[in-house]
Amino acid sequence: MARKTNSSEQEISQILADSNSDSDTEISYSDDLTSDSDDSISDAGNSTSDSDEKEEPPSRKKRSEFFNWKPGRFVSKSLHFNNENAGISSDLELGNDPIDYFELFFDQKIMEYIAEETNRYRQQNSSSSTTSHQAQWYTTNFKEMYVFIATTMLMGTVQKNKLRDYWSVDPVIITPIYRELFSRDRYYSIMRMLHFVNNNENSSGKLFKVLPIIRHMQEKFQQFFEPFQKLCIDESLLLWKGRLSFKQYIPSKRHRFDVKLFILCDCETTYILDFIIYTGADTKIEMINNLEVSGSIVMTLMKPYLKKRIYIVHRQLVYKSKTFS
Repeated sequence: MARKTNSSEQEISQILADSNSDSDTEISYSDDLTSDSDDSISDAGNSTSDSDEKEEPPSRKKRSEFFNWKPGRFVSKSLHFNNENAGISSDLELGNDPIDYFELFFDQKIMEYIAEETNRYRQQNSSSSTTSHQAQWYTTNFKEMYVFIATTMLMGTVQKNKLRDYWSVDPVIITPIYRELFSRDRYYSIMRMLHFVNNNENSSGKLFKVLPIIRHMQEKFQQFFEPFQKLCIDESLLLWKGRLSFKQYIPSKRHRFDVKLFILCDCETTYILDFIIYTGADTKIEMINNLEVSGSIVMTLMKPYLKKRIYIVHRQLVYKSKTFS
């Protein structure tokens, strides 16, 4: 059989000519990359038919129509962070006693409110049946509520199998401090009647029972601390195995049943500035247009701090200009 011969020089030149014509056509329809010198080529390619005289789509227009180019060297605006007021508020006068810091968040006002709602709930349920380990009720006050919360927190340090074991007189597990703070039946009575909101109020939401305490803590977190420059938003899981409608089940975590929170923290001190409890579709966030739930959560937590430092610096500069003018 005869072997196929190579293409002649005339065929090769014809192929090169066709490729050149294709490249010219491709250049005339390129996206946003044509320079001013290529306008003549584009016009030449578009003048072949009437259908090509239609206006090009916005993606094929020149960059100069979308951007305002300015001569000179670009200099970025330097926004300096003012950290003079960052940290614990200078108005606070605190000692070395831990109770001073505890009372910043659980002040007398909120403790009086808890005592008032607890007494109210007892009046609303005065006709309910009593258990065998429930003392005769008498009105509580904010001082007793302080002792009640301290006793409950102390139970997390000394863990026992059952609640009644904290008042046990068994020499093996006896812990006298709890019997000195509360009698067992009185502690049971307060724990059963403990309340944070008036049930007769018409309110809705999964956090209705504890909403006043949540709002109080959010206000206190922001009141006593000014954040530094770097902030962090992340999920936090609170272990919970009880009955709760918005409890999360996450198999990949060590504690699979949790309450999910979104927390805003200061990176330098790990101080909690704000938090949002995730309750599903009715989570209390401010929905932002063109942002989904994740973006809206970030904007809701960061709203009190957006442009705040820039405003403080600007206010100081205006004050100085008025002083030295």
